[in-house]
Amino acid sequence: MSNIKKLHETGMTITLTLGSWCTELPHKEWTDEQFGEFVDYFETVRSEYFGGYLDGVDFDWEGYCTTGCLLATCSCDWSDEICGDKTPEELQQGVTWEAVPAGYPAGGKKMTYQCWIMPTKATMQVMAGITHAMKKSGYVVTLVPMSVAMYKGTADTSPKKNGRNEYIEHRKHTFGGENVDLLDMADGILLQWYSGFDASLCQHSDDPKACTFDNLPDKDYPNTIHSNVTGGIVLPWQTYWNISGNSFPSELPVRCQACGKNVWLPDGTRGDLPCVPKGEDWYVPAKNRTKDGANPPDVIADHNNHYEKAMAMSKDSTDKPHWRVKGSTTGSKCPRGIDCPDWKYKGEEDYSRQIKLLKSISTVVDLTKVAVGFETLGTDIMVEYESYQDKALPWSTAPVKSHKPPTPYSKMVYYKPCNEDSKNGTKGHKDSKRCGNPLLWQQWGPKFSAKDIWASRSR
Repeated sequence: MSNIKKLHETGMTITLTLGSWCTELPHKEWTDEQFGEFVDYFETVRSEYFGGYLDGVDFDWEGYCTTGCLLATCSCDWSDEICGDKTPEELQQGVTWEAVPAGYPAGGKKMTYQCWIMPTKATMQVMAGITHAMKKSGYVVTLVPMSVAMYKGTADTSPKKNGRNEYIEHRKHTFGGENVDLLDMADGILLQWYSGFDASLCQHSDDPKACTFDNLPDKDYPNTIHSNVTGGIVLPWQTYWNISGNSFPSELPVRCQACGKNVWLPDGTRGDLPCVPKGEDWYVPAKNRTKDGANPPDVIADHNNHYEKAMAMSKDSTDKPHWRVKGSTTGSKCPRGIDCPDWKYKGEEDYSRQIKLLKSISTVVDLTKVAVGFETLGTDIMVEYESYQDKALPWSTAPVKSHKPPTPYSKMVYYKPCNEDSKNGTKGHKDSKRCGNPLLWQQWGPKFSAKDIWASRSR
C-alpha cells in the first residue's frame, strides 16, 4: 500500500486492468442500473484494497474460449476455413471442430478444437457503458484494443462482420438518453502492435498489401530466426491433452510470415511453405498418456533412433539434433501491414503504412491520446534442458519443487542457467543436456527501435 501511495503522490495515474487474453468477455448488454453497480463495486475495491489511491480502470478485453476448453476438454485454436467466416455472435456460441493433431496419421484419434471468441456488439456496449458511468463519477478509463480490433477509421462493411475493428464499429451508444462515443470518453488508448494471430483479417481484407509480408526488418531482428545465430530455438508443443514437450528446430518464423499448408506468401498469394528444412519433421508424439507416462517403449525407441541418426550427421561434437513435431505449423503474427505495420516495406517509403493507419483512425479519435505499444523480451537468456529415457523430450533441469516456493517471499525457479556441460556436449546419448532460448519464439511485432520511433514521430 505504501508503494502505491508513493506512486500516486508523484502524480502518476494508477488504473486497475480488467481482463487480458483468455479472460471471458460479456456478450449480453447491461442496464443503466448495472453500470451504477459497477462503479459502486469499484469504489469499494478502491477504498478497501488500494487505500483510495486508484484512479480508474484499464480495459484489456481481447479474446477467449470456454473454460472447459482451456482446462481439458478441448483445445483453443483458430482455422481460417472453419472460424474465419463466422460472425462474432456465432463464435460466441462456441464453434468447434474435430481433427487429428499434427504428427499423427489421418486415421488417428481426433481432438476437439474451439475457435477463439472475439468481442461482439454487446461486449462493446458493456465497455462503453462502464466507461460512461466511470467518467461521470470522475474516474479515468483507458483502452487497450487488440491490433485487429482497431486498425482503420471506417466501420466494417462485411456481411458477417468478420472484418473485426470492433472499437470503431461499435463505439457509439446511448445511456440514460445520452448519446456517447467510447473513443471520445476514453482518456488514453494503447494500440497493441505486438498482437498475435490475425483472426482471419487477412482473408477478408480488400487491401492487396494487407498481408504481403514484404516487410524489411533489421538484420538483428529477422522474420525467421536460425539456431546457429541465436544459440538455440526452443518451441513448446502440445497435441492431445497432457501430452506436450519442447522441440528444437534449426529455424523458425517468429513474426509476420506463417508456415504450413495454404498460408499467405510474401507476394500476397496463398500456398504451402515448409516450416523446417527437409528432414527435421521426424518427431511423432505419443498417442496417449498412461499410468507409466506419455511415451511407451516403442515411441521412445523411435525418437532415440531418429535422435541417434541426427547426431551421426552432426558437423562436430558440439552439434545437437534439430526437430519439431511432424506436420506442425506456425501462424502469422505482428507486424502485419493491415493492423500492426512494421517500420519499412519493400519499395515503399519508410513508416508509410504506420502513418496510413494512424491517419485513418484519426478521423474518429484524437491521436493525442493514442499511444503505440511495443513488446520486448529477454530473448538472449539461455537456459538448460535435459532429457532422460527419451532423448527427444528435453525438459528444464530446475526441479519441480522449486516451482512452488515454501513461503510467499521465496523466488520461483523455473530454469537453471546454461553451463559448459550443456553448451559443449559430446556425441551419443550419454550427453542429454542442451541449451536453449525459452522466450525467443514469443518475440514478435515491430522492433523496439528508438531511431525508428523518433523518425516516424517526426512524420
